[in-house]
Amino acid sequence: VQLYDGRTTTGQVVRSDVDRDLALIQTEVAGEALELFGGAVLPLGESVMAIGHPKGLEFSLTKGIISAVREQGATTNSGFGGQYLFVQTDTAISPGNSGGPLLLDNKVIGINTQKLVDEDVEGIGFALHYTEIARVLASAMAQ
Repeated sequence: VQLYDGRTTTGQVVRSDVDRDLALIQTEVAGEALELFGGAVLPLGESVMAIGHPKGLEFSLTKGIISAVREQGATTNSGFGGQYLFVQTDTAISPGNSGGPLLLDNKVIGINTQKLVDEDVEGIGFALHYTEIARVLASAMAQ
């Protein structure tokens, strides 16, 4: 795992959820945790930021808005067919942004996971909703 300050450390997967495309990783170096959004409703149209490494460009930041919150099928082809909440955003989500946070006022509202790609589609990206992240974290803490 490469840290923003240039240091590297090893990490171990503690828990994973294939359908949510989510993994909890424990590293040897402690860092400052980002706070999960605590509100009941995400405000549509509000500015958000995505952090990631699109196409290998390290620690990149893109901006957009919250377009919608919707329930839809799993992002993977595992065949389990679960329905999960996602934040839809027009924020640029590219290969390398997956797994990075989608932030509203420096609070995590989602984990970037996918975007729709087609000739006539532009600016439709998805992040796993913060309540889905909270469920996985709560389950991991209970064990």
